[in-house]
Formats: sequence, structure tokens, C-alpha cells
Amino acid sequence: MVSYTPIRMSEFKSNYGPKYHPQPNVAGITPQSAFRIGSRLAMYGAPAAVAVLLFANGIPRVQRDVLQKIPFLGNYFRKEIHPADNVSLDYDTKHWGRLLIVCIAFLSYLVDLRKIDVVQRPCRLSLYKIFQ
Repeated sequence: MVSYTPIRMSEFKSNYGPKYHPQPNVAGITPQSAFRIGSRLAMYGAPAAVAVLLFANGIPRVQRDVLQKIPFLGNYFRKEIHPADNVSLDYDTKHWGRLLIVCIAFLSYLVDLRKIDVVQRPCRLSLYKIFQ
């Protein structure tokens, strides 16, 4: 069988010419192009991240989860509540007594409002009937 393409001899390669070798890449991205792309993304990404944090620094969740964990600036975003203003859920009996007094006062206020109500609405269970 005869070959239709001519068989070529290998070309002459001089020892003094350039030494060609394949450049390392990942999906066509070389280390040089990766460094260029990364530096440009960093130049635009860092100010964008700072702008987002400045815009969202009033949100308590962002303060607690992100901004308080920054080493030197974290204390600026910690809000300490004065002990006199701190409302906690573990009330002692004195607080429960005060709460009970407030509830009774509010219910008696509602009963007084029910007494002076001009239009009597039919209802099965009213505070007016309970406290009489």
C-alpha cells in the first residue's frame, strides 16, 4: 500500500536554539495568568467586602458573628448592657409577685372598662362575669 502523505525527515534542531517545553497549566490557566486574575480580584474584592461590612454593621447578627471576631476592632462592636437595665428570664419570687400585681391591675382595668361599655356584646365568658 502506498502512503499519500510524504514521509518527512525530522527537522534539524540546533543545540544553540530555544529549548521548547510545555508550560504547566490547569484547564488552560497558567500560574502567571492565575496570579494576574487573583491580584485583580483581590483589588476589587477586598474593598467590596469592606463596603458590605460597613453597610451591614448595624445588624446584630453581623456584629455578633463577624465583626466581634476581628482581633483589634471586635471590642468596638460589643454592646455591654448595664446590670440595672438587663432583663433576664430568671426572676425570683419578688419579680413574680410584681408581675402578678401588674396582671391583676390590668385585669381590673379591663373589668372597669367593661362596666362602662355602652354597647353590650353577647359573649359566653367575659371578665365582667368572672369578677362579679
